[in-house]
Amino acid sequence: EGTLTNVARKVTPYPYQRDGRIGTLNWGKVIMQEAMFEDTAFPADHTSLYDQRITTKLQEGTLLPKRKRRRARVEQLWRNVTWVKPAAIYGPGQYHLIHRIDAGDITQGLLGDCFLLSALAALAEQPKRIKDMFLSKSVTQSGAYAVRLYVNGEPQDVVVDDSFPYDETPEVDTYAFSRQSVDREIWVQVLEKAYAKVYGSYEAIEGGKP
Repeated sequence: EGTLTNVARKVTPYPYQRDGRIGTLNWGKVIMQEAMFEDTAFPADHTSLYDQRITTKLQEGTLLPKRKRRRARVEQLWRNVTWVKPAAIYGPGQYHLIHRIDAGDITQGLLGDCFLLSALAALAEQPKRIKDMFLSKSVTQSGAYAVRLYVNGEPQDVVVDDSFPYDETPEVDTYAFSRQSVDREIWVQVLEKAYAKVYGSYEAIEGGKP
């Protein structure tokens, strides 16, 4: 009869485990600080918008044609994207983290992450499920927000700042990616940004690739 033996298996860490992108901040301390929080692990620049693995392959000339066309399409769509804080749009104290959770209020923007937003819409049918994801429960002075996501089945506390991609195209002039269609809330943007941070960029969650 055959016998079972213990075989050593090499485990490859996920990128977020190697670079300390999530799970390394004291979220309680960060969200309570008076100074504005700037997330250096997921900065408000092109490195958080675009997948740097794809950028590297593009520069090396090793990117597959299909991926190259996909990157060109994304760059065209996002050509006027910058980063803006909600206080600059609504005014200080004139918006909420969570005010009213309604599945019908979730609007998709220039990011192809309907797979994520539809999951959030399903959870929004039971608002408590959305609220329970947030470790920070209201707008913070520091602009830092903490959420708990299950990544590969394990709970991970993810902290993000409140700079969100914004489309400055004159006829658009609104948040570039997800947003609420009615209330001045930012819970959808926060969850979307936290999810993108786990994967390293917004482009990494474009089209449901994860």
